[in-house]
Amino acid sequence: MSSKKDFSKKILKILGQKSVLPTQTLKENEDPKNTYALSRSLKNLVSGGFVELRDSAHHSYARLTKEGKKKVHSLT
Repeated sequence: MSSKKDFSKKILKILGQKSVLPTQTLKENEDPKNTYALSRSLKNLVSGGFVELRDSAHHSYARLTKEGKKKVHSLT
């Protein structure tokens, strides 16, 4: 359970540094177990209202919502 929160925190911190990030870059250089955990954490962040996903023709992009920005500031 705690590792899921670590992935969520990691995703929030990365998105806090950049305005928009392709979701594929979050999953690069990870083994299959971590890729699955990152996908689930990203899904939970979206359902929690902290991150929104935007689709384009070639990629899916993630960005923080206002609630997500508040969460990032509370983490630091």
